[in-house]
Amino acid sequence: MTILLFDLSGQPHILLAVLRALHREPGTVVHLLAEHPLQPVRFSRHGASYTTVTSASREESIVGQIERLIGQRGIDVILPSGVAATRFLSKYRRVLQELCAIAPVPDLAALELARDKGRLSTHMQSSGIPHPRTIVVREPSEAIGFFDSLGGPALMKPLLSAGGRGFIRFDRREILERWSQGTEAPEDYLLQEFIPGHDIDCSVLSHHGTILAHTVQRGTQGGIRSYAAPAAVEFIDHQGAFEIASMLAGSLRWSGVAHIDMRYDERDGTVKVLELNPRYWRSLLGSTTVGVNFPYLACLYALRGRFDPPASSPGRYVHETRAALRQMLRQRGRKHPYRFTETVLGESSRDPLPELALLLFHRLLPQAREG
Repeated sequence: MTILLFDLSGQPHILLAVLRALHREPGTVVHLLAEHPLQPVRFSRHGASYTTVTSASREESIVGQIERLIGQRGIDVILPSGVAATRFLSKYRRVLQELCAIAPVPDLAALELARDKGRLSTHMQSSGIPHPRTIVVREPSEAIGFFDSLGGPALMKPLLSAGGRGFIRFDRREILERWSQGTEAPEDYLLQEFIPGHDIDCSVLSHHGTILAHTVQRGTQGGIRSYAAPAAVEFIDHQGAFEIASMLAGSLRWSGVAHIDMRYDERDGTVKVLELNPRYWRSLLGSTTVGVNFPYLACLYALRGRFDPPASSPGRYVHETRAALRQMLRQRGRKHPYRFTETVLGESSRDPLPELALLLFHRLLPQAREG
C-alpha cells in the first residue's frame, strides 16, 4: 500500500506519530506532502519521500501538486494529518478520488461545527448528548449570572483552541468579574461548568456516524500545561464512554478520525463530553501499541470499504519525551516498571533524527494553528 500523508497543520509531533504508526504495518510505503521545508518528519527514516507544499495560499496549485504526486509515486490512498489537511480533502474529495482512494473525512459542515466549542455544545444540547452546562459568553453580565447559577467552579475556554491553550478556571465570582472587565472580546469564549472527577477520552474512526474502531483511555500523568493532553495514558474498557462517543458520532454522521475529550462525573457516575478534536492525537502510538492502528485502518477502509474489527488490549503509554525520560530514570524498584516499548523512547531510539530536528528547528517552525 502506497500512501500520501498530507499535512498543513504545523503540528510536528502528531504528524510524526501518524508516520510512525503507518510504518508499523508491513508493506506500507509512505510519501509525505507538508508545508514547511524543515518539518522534523522530513528527517524520519520511515518516509519514502518528502515534498514541500509550493503555495499554501492557492488551493488549486496544491490540488495540482497532489495530482502530480499521485502519478509520480503511484499513490493508492491519501491520508490527512491535521484539521487543515482534512478540510482541504473534504473540499476537493470528488476531484481527487477519481485518481486514488481518500481516507474517510467528515463533511465540511460537520467539521466546522465540531471545531467550534460553542456550536458543538448547542448541538449536543439539542441531540441529548450528556455534556457540562455551557454558555457562549456574549457579555460580562451573562457570564457572571451563569457562574452564580452553577454555584461552583467554571472553565473559560476560547471557542477555537486546543491543548488547554487559553483555558482559565474560575473558583470565585470576583475573579471572573475582573476577567470580564479586562477582556476586549468576550464573545470569543465560552464558560463551562467544571465537572468534578477525572478525564476520560475516546478515540474513534468512523464512517457516516458508525464507529469502526476505537480506544478509550484516561490520563495518568499531567501534560505540559494545565488542561493540556496528558503526557501518559492508560487504555481501559469503558462501555459508557464508548456509548456516549457513538451517540456523538452518529448525531454528526461523522466520517474520519476524532479524539473525543470527556469527563467522568464523580457526582453521579456519568460521562460527559467536553469537546471533539477532529484530528489525530498525541497518544496515537499508544493506541497502536494496544492493537488499534487508526491511520492504517483509515487507509484500509478507503481502499477496501472494510477491515476486520481490531480488539484493543489493556495497556499504557508515555508519549511525551521528557515525561518518558523521567519515568525510566525514576522507576527503579517500582512494582510495575514501564517497558521501553511502552514509551515514545522506543520509537525515538529507532528513528532519532526527527527528535534532533525538533530541538534544532523548533524556533523556525510555524506555530500550530489548529485544534
